Amino acid sequence: MTVMHESIDDPQLVAAANVFVDDIIETAKVEAAQRTMTKCNGGSHLFESNIKKINEWQNRAKGVLRRFMTTICVRFQDLTSK
Repeated sequence: MTVMHESIDDPQLVAAANVFVDDIIETAKVEAAQRTMTKCNGGSHLFESNIKKINEWQNRAKGVLRRFMTTICVRFQDLTSK
């Protein structure tokens, strides 16, 4: 069985991972905003407050997923170099 090896230095791999993570986060952000609007019945103050919280979680999630992808790529590189 042949295993394809991609390096963390591969800009296409990093770009693809970033697009993937950004897409997931953007989808979650839109869905959360829709749920918030439904619960608030159009209350703009609560909506803006919740969007701020969503943005904070978005930044946290991006950081976690990027660290995870980096760790996976480095570990994979270590395993394939042995």
